[in-house]
Amino acid sequence: MARSEGHESGLEQCPKCGARGTMVYDSRPTGVGRIRRRKCLKCPHRFTTYEINARTYRTYLKTLRLLEHVIAANHLPPGEMRKILYPQKSS
Repeated sequence: MARSEGHESGLEQCPKCGARGTMVYDSRPTGVGRIRRRKCLKCPHRFTTYEINARTYRTYLKTLRLLEHVIAANHLPPGEMRKILYPQKSS
């Protein structure tokens, strides 16, 4: 169930002043989680938080571990995996 606008949250910390009190004034679903627009209750700063669901995060971690094992097994120097994953197009 979606939270209504104006929901107060004490968990998020303002990146500008460090206060713990924030208010969610906009919340939108994405394909993998939610985007929330927040404003600090102490200062006028507004910021965005991006939240991903647990299933997406677990998939990301599994992929990351697999890539680490591939790099270690092939003894690739730093940067070589990027060349494999993102090859430059020939002109």
